[in-house]
This record gives sequence, structure tokens and C-alpha cells, in this order.
Amino acid sequence: LFFAFYTPVNNAQKEAIIMQSLLTDLNYYHYKPVALDDKLSEQVYTLFLDRMDAGRRWFTQSDITQLEAFKTKLDDEANAGTYAFLDLILKLQNDAMGKTQEYYREYLSKPFDFTLHEKYEADGKKKPFAKDDAELKEYWRKSLKWESLTRFSETLSKKENKDPDFIDKSVEELEKDARNEVLKVYEDYYARLNKRKRSDFLSTYLNSFTNIFDPHTEYYEPIDKQNFDIGMSGRLEGIGARLQS
Repeated sequence: LFFAFYTPVNNAQKEAIIMQSLLTDLNYYHYKPVALDDKLSEQVYTLFLDRMDAGRRWFTQSDITQLEAFKTKLDDEANAGTYAFLDLILKLQNDAMGKTQEYYREYLSKPFDFTLHEKYEADGKKKPFAKDDAELKEYWRKSLKWESLTRFSETLSKKENKDPDFIDKSVEELEKDARNEVLKVYEDYYARLNKRKRSDFLSTYLNSFTNIFDPHTEYYEPIDKQNFDIGMSGRLEGIGARLQS
């Protein structure tokens, strides 16, 4: 009965209106309007891609090849109010999360070989996207090994300093504990990632447009705008309670 009288919201139409309204207001009210052209499209593409995978944890070169087809077309999409690029990048990231979750669970299930001399680049800006899944998996192996070694080293130091919480544990136990800590971090991290909604990604995408105008111009979805107003005014209308995970 409810749906017979109330038409469901057309999210595609809603998102199109948000994009077009945003760009119209920016070009009308902003002190320095920016032309919606291929140059802006490339800037938005680069900024959004970096925000989606700054650490080079998700995408491979084959993914980037698919995404680059939109590099100079985001201005056309914005004018049309379409989101094919956003749809594609979300699909690719979702696929990547599935396979990378298998990576970290596999590597953290057994001890690493810390006798090998290896180099690990922690700065995503200094390494290219992995050329294929095999290289992406190798990125993850080195990252997990480095994180485990860091924790392992800390607990070994505490054991050597006769910390009562660590002195009775064997080296093997400490190494396993380090891997389990890293595993918990990633399980919690992926649980949070899986709770993200499309609106969260939409906000990030729209802010990739607004931040090209200047770094202080942002789009807020309604709940974020409400929280911003509360923070700025120092006043809250309500019972003063907030739930969060």
C-alpha cells in the first residue's frame, strides 16, 4: 500500500540534480569560476583516483587502463549528470577488496621469513600501480611483513627489557602475536570499509570537483552539513546523545 501511493526515489535522477546544481552554483557564486572542460576533467580524475587508492593497494594497470577511458570525459559526464566513471571505479574497488582480503589472510596465517634482505616502499606516491595481480599480491606481502616486523620488534625489545607482560613469552609466540595483531587491524579495517554507502563515495567524488576550485570549497551531504553546523555554532538541538561504532 505504501509503494502504491509513494513513488520510490530515483537515485540516478537525484544524483544528476546534485551534480548539476553543484556546478551551477560554483560557477555562479565562486570568486574564481573554473571552465568545465577536459583540463578540469583530468584534474578531477587524478585527484579522485588518488583519494580512492593513494597507497596502491587496490588497482592494477589493467584497472587503470579501464578508468583512463574517462580521463577527459568527466566534464561531459558532469554536464549530463551521469556517473559511469564512479560506477566503474566502485566495481573495481569492490572486486579488489575481495581478492586482497584473501591476500592478507593467507600471508598472516604463517610466519614470515625475516632473514631475507628486502626493500619495501611505504609511500604510495613513489611506486606505480601494480602491473598485474601477481605484483599487487607482492605489494601486500611486503606491506604485511613490514607491519608484522614492526610489532614483532617492539615486543622483542620489551621482552629484552624484562617487561612482565612479555618476559615469559617465547620468540615464536611473540612473532605469532604480532601477526595476529596485524590480522585484527585489517579485519576491523575491512569491516569498516564494507559499511560505506554509495553516498560516501559520491561525496568524495563531488569534492574532487569542488576542490579543483579551491581546497576549502566542499560538498556536504545533509547529515555532514548538520554536524558541521553543530561544530561551528557549538549548539545542538536534541538530547545530546550520539551513537557510533
